[in-house]
Amino acid sequence: MLQCQPGPHALQPLGVPAVAVYAIGDVHGCLGELQALLRCIDFNPACDRLWFTGDLVGRGPDTPGVLRLVRGLGENAVTVMGNHELRAVAALCSSESPRPGSLSETLRRAGDGGALAAWLQRLPFFHRDPSLGFSMVHAGLLPNWGVTEVELRAAALAESFRDPEAIRTLTATPEAALPSREPGADDLPGRMAFTLAVMTRIRQVDREGQVLWPEGQIISTGNPFGVPEPDSPFRPWHELHPGFTGERILYGHWAMAGLTLGKHTIGLDSGCVYGGKLTAIRLDDPSLPLTQVDSPLHRP
Repeated sequence: MLQCQPGPHALQPLGVPAVAVYAIGDVHGCLGELQALLRCIDFNPACDRLWFTGDLVGRGPDTPGVLRLVRGLGENAVTVMGNHELRAVAALCSSESPRPGSLSETLRRAGDGGALAAWLQRLPFFHRDPSLGFSMVHAGLLPNWGVTEVELRAAALAESFRDPEAIRTLTATPEAALPSREPGADDLPGRMAFTLAVMTRIRQVDREGQVLWPEGQIISTGNPFGVPEPDSPFRPWHELHPGFTGERILYGHWAMAGLTLGKHTIGLDSGCVYGGKLTAIRLDDPSLPLTQVDSPLHRP
């Protein structure tokens, strides 16, 4: 059974609808949990807004249903590109036959699959609202990337993703072959691919900016999906990032770390698809109330 632990709601004058802004962690195709969470926060699709940290798709029981719900909210919902959306977009742009049971195969067969695929391809890589004091990326950022640089990098990626050939080029490098450091300025395609990997996949990085990729070569440092040991040279990226002045960075992606409330960052992937919780945080309320729903185990 889904259980709801709602946060406090501010009272509004009669007849005046509350305009609330919520950020929600990785959904991973868990439509029932998302619907339950929206009921818990009394979501009003006519005026409230939702931010999603990416990875709407994959692993859970009803990815197409989640996509239809979120896409149907129009401008009242914004989702950043997650690594699972990225994988689906890359597969849809591939000339190879889709893997049986994959999201790309499901979308190709669905009546609205073309519209859903086009929507996925247009997802931004970074979202920011300075008036709220929040920005959002799926996985994370390098510690030395300031907000202006991040916006420029994200905009360049979004522009490239208008072209299927560029998508094939940017997603051609397997994670095991990703460089641990950013390529030089003379390798623009390599730098773009590195930016794409950081924004959608990063977890751990050292103080010199060397990234630990889970499928990479620096595997002797422990579990790259988990939180590093205190004596590890690699740290969670958000421990080393100084944040943006007057803003906090929202992210998802790191289910093993769970809900993580930091001074400059907030991690919202609380492992919904793994039997954890789906989390929402209200961004327009200074107290940042949290609301969560429990989830059964969908994926071991």
